[in-house]
Amino acid sequence: MKDQIMCPICHHQANHEIYSCEWGIEEEYTDCYVCGFREEFAYGYHSVMVGNKWFAWNYTLVGNRYTNLMKKISRAEFMARRNWKKFRKRTCVKDCPVMR
Repeated sequence: MKDQIMCPICHHQANHEIYSCEWGIEEEYTDCYVCGFREEFAYGYHSVMVGNKWFAWNYTLVGNRYTNLMKKISRAEFMARRNWKKFRKRTCVKDCPVMR
């Protein structure tokens, strides 16, 4: 099933695909073409790409390692949101290479 959801970084529409069966969700993909945010889940393996950071883990990661990874991901998302807001303030239409 394909639909659109709001990107957690830039708040634009992101493509969201879910593939499921009778047991539950098998694969889930979220792609934002505006800021480059990407989140994937496939058969127990997760990966998140935020800006220039990439995180990957599977269902066996538990305990302190899992909480530390989630803290790093939330920090990367916070920094990406902050950088996105700064980027939008500094740019205007005349900076666009297509408009020249």
